[in-house]
Amino acid sequence: MGVTLRWDWLRNWATTIVAGAVFAIVVTEAQLALGVDLLDVPFFQAPFQAIGLGAIALAFAAFQARPNAPASARAAAVVAFGLMVMPYTALADRPAIPVDFWRGNAGLLVDRTMTVNRPHAVVLVIKGSQPIGKGSAPMDARDVLGADTIVARLSADPRPSFTLAPDDSQAKPINLTEDLRWVWTVTPRQEGGPRLILELDTLTKNRGSADKASSLYRQYVRITVQPPSWYEAARQGLIGLVIGS
Repeated sequence: MGVTLRWDWLRNWATTIVAGAVFAIVVTEAQLALGVDLLDVPFFQAPFQAIGLGAIALAFAAFQARPNAPASARAAAVVAFGLMVMPYTALADRPAIPVDFWRGNAGLLVDRTMTVNRPHAVVLVIKGSQPIGKGSAPMDARDVLGADTIVARLSADPRPSFTLAPDDSQAKPINLTEDLRWVWTVTPRQEGGPRLILELDTLTKNRGSADKASSLYRQYVRITVQPPSWYEAARQGLIGLVIGS
């Protein structure tokens, strides 16, 4: 009787571990397909935390593998494996770097830590809810910045360290009452500490003469580029093996 119970427990435990591993892989692949950033998942980036999380999940699975445990308890043990790869911090808002030429809410949203060969979004937002200047009289763009257009450009230093899309300047008419937004896709190509450079220029359109451009703002952002996680490396190796065959 004791041998039978022990065998049932081992079988249930092994089944739970296999089901949990499959569930965790499905959760991870679904997140990657949805574009969720897995940078902050301890299981993929911190070996000691990964060991701790794995040990907790295995212990929980062992407890729920007892023969008299209900089906819901074993399902909870399977779900525990999926929770290890959930990037809870990815659901939080990224703190924006202030863009201080604008006396309102303006900021550059950028991941200060990126993974090589993985695309990341960089967003510049200039809120237009509060006009700049004293008094309540309506003001236009020339009253505020002496220009009609803001030209934004994002570049890399050194240049080969990132692939940027778009990689050219983007001009937008200045609007004091509506938000202005620029979006780039940034893909690091080498590990280390390269920089992103945000440059903003103003452009004044003049009738009968050449447009006048002036430098408005420049921001250097140091980025820490880390290697792919062990899961990403194994995944890429497996895909290469399948494609190669």
